[in-house]
This record gives sequence, structure tokens and C-alpha cells, in this order.
Amino acid sequence: MPFTELYHYEGCAKFVADYLEYEELVFPNRLPDIIPSPANVLDWQAGDAFDFAITLCSMLIGSGYDAYVCYGTAPKAITTKDESLMDC
Repeated sequence: MPFTELYHYEGCAKFVADYLEYEELVFPNRLPDIIPSPANVLDWQAGDAFDFAITLCSMLIGSGYDAYVCYGTAPKAITTKDESLMDC
């Protein structure tokens, strides 16, 4: 690849975050009906959280990382809990 910055996970993550436009899921508590290929997501330059995750995962695998996408749910109290000021 001519873009050497995409050989590292930070470059891949920055590319996905900066290049793609985020679109919210119509039903945020359900899996989407259609999952487009990473090539389509890059072509459209837009996608939902699943599209971002799968595109980033594909780029990481192409760069030699052992990457995968996992899906799950958690209560709002867990997902919004800020523990940044807590001691490790």
C-alpha cells in the first residue's frame, strides 16, 4: 500500500474517524438489516457504528493485526459511567 500511515492501528483509526461521516442507526437497539462491505462504506464515505467497526477491523486485518468485531449491550448506567478520575 502506498499509504504507510495505515500500517499502524492509530493511523487506521484516525483515517476511519476523519474520513467517514457518522449516521445513526434507525433502530439503535437492533442489529441493522444490511451490513455493507467495507469497500462500499469507503466509497459512500458514510456509515453507522457497525459499518465503522467492520471497516476499521478490515483495515487492521489488512495491516497484519489480529482484529475482530464483537457486539453486545449494556445498561445505560454502565455505558455512561465515567471512571477516568478513579485510581487503577
